[in-house]
Parts: sequence; C-alpha cells; structure tokens
Amino acid sequence: MRAYLTSFYGLPAGSAIPLALAQATTVLDLSDQNITDLTGITAFENLHFLTCSRNQLTVLPDLSGLDELVYLVANQNQLHTVGGLPASLLTLNLDSNQLTSLPDLSMASSLMMLIVSRNQLSGLADLDGLTNLETLDFNTNQVATLPTLPAGLTALFAGGNHLSDITSLGSQIFDILWLADNQLYDMAALTSLTFAANASLSISDNNLDTYDCEVIKNLLGKVPAATIYPQAYTSGCKKVQVHLP
Repeated sequence: MRAYLTSFYGLPAGSAIPLALAQATTVLDLSDQNITDLTGITAFENLHFLTCSRNQLTVLPDLSGLDELVYLVANQNQLHTVGGLPASLLTLNLDSNQLTSLPDLSMASSLMMLIVSRNQLSGLADLDGLTNLETLDFNTNQVATLPTLPAGLTALFAGGNHLSDITSLGSQIFDILWLADNQLYDMAALTSLTFAANASLSISDNNLDTYDCEVIKNLLGKVPAATIYPQAYTSGCKKVQVHLP
C-alpha cells in the first residue's frame, strides 16, 4: 500500500506518508493495486470514502476508529476476516470474497446498504438491530434460512441460495425482492407479501411445481413486472401467461 501511496502523493519511493497528509485525505481509492494488507490505514482518520476493490486482501483490519467513514467497498478480494467497523458507516460492499459468516455489525448502527453477495455464507445473523438498513444483498451464497430483518428494509436480493420458507417476510414492504434460484415451494406464501408501487419481484427457477392461477393473478396485480418461470398451470384453470420484464 505504501508504494502506491507514495506515488499517488508524489513522494520519493520508500518514504513514509506524512501524518498531516494522511489526516487531510477524505477519499482514498486503492483498487487494482495488488495490495495484500492495509497496514497503516488507521492513520487516515478523516476518511469518508475507502475503496480497495480487486486486490489480494485476506483480512480487513479494525476500522472502528475511522469515525468519519461512510462508504467502504472491498469487493473482489479474498477476505475471510473483517475487523471492527465504525458507527458512521452507511454502505458496506464485501461482494465476491471468501466470508463464511457476517462481520460483527453491532457497531455499524447507521448502515443503510449491506452487500455480501458471492461469498460462502451458509447463514446470516439476525439484522433487526440495523434499524437504518434499506438494502441487503446476499445473492449467490448457501443461506437456507432468512434472518430477522429490520422493519425498514425495502430491497432484498437473496437469489441463488437454499431458501424454502419466506413466511417471515410478511411484515416487510418491498421495492425490490429477488428470490430467484432458491428452493421455494409455496406460492400462497407470496400473497401475504406487501409491495410498494412500481416494485419488482423475481421468483424464477424455484421448486414451485404447483401453480395456482388465482395466486399468480393476485401476485401480478401487486407487482406487474414480476418474473415468474415457468408459466403457470393449475387443475381446471387455463394456462396463465406471465409477462416477463
């Protein structure tokens, strides 16, 4: 990291980063630099935005002292461990890493967007304590059971998992609900969900072998742009043409 920063700041190769310069930095993009660790990052105590995508990081250090940090993107690394996070954080993107569990989010009480897609998660801790969370993306993991979610969550991306039961979603109001490529089997459970105007829904590629025309009509009445595949059939009911967006 030092080699990149000395060049970035126009300093002689191998020289230390002056503390005053580090403290004056509010935006830092370390993407695509083959960085293996973030030693010294806590000196940048006034950072608002930190991006370190597409490196070779396996560990994120404790960043809880960066109490100005609102945006942290560390996608496409090899992370298996994430240290402490600051209470100021609003967006956390850990897509495409090697996480087997969520990091400790107990201090990140202001978090509004959490992205942990394409990891190795088999389960998620309850998230109802994150009362400001609006968007959760855990697409393409191995999660079989939904965690307890905060009431204000409006966008849920949970495709490509092992979910079979979504009854716990009944109290949410969704703008976006992505449940494609899971193991859902109960169409009726979908009718209890509430959607905002112009919402989008995908339940393609599930185990919904028995389709009820009235259920699908009800669902499409709520979400005209729903993606439902295959087309619907039921005993005594003609095939329902389901429009794909």
